[in-house]
Amino acid sequence: MLDTVLTGRHPHLTTLAWEGESDLAIARQCIDALGLKELAGRSLETLSGGELRRVEIARLLTQQTRL
Repeated sequence: MLDTVLTGRHPHLTTLAWEGESDLAIARQCIDALGLKELAGRSLETLSGGELRRVEIARLLTQQTRL
């Protein structure tokens, strides 16, 4: 699930760059904020529809867009 949430950081990366520690910290904060920490070890295929929506919201929040 962390890999999925980290895809939200891709707009902030340069070409051929990998996610750094700050990107991982942001993704983990979003996972924690949405109560997904206990689901981190599960594959996406085993999550319910609501849980998947929360993963998608976490991915969007990692983009840190202005509201």
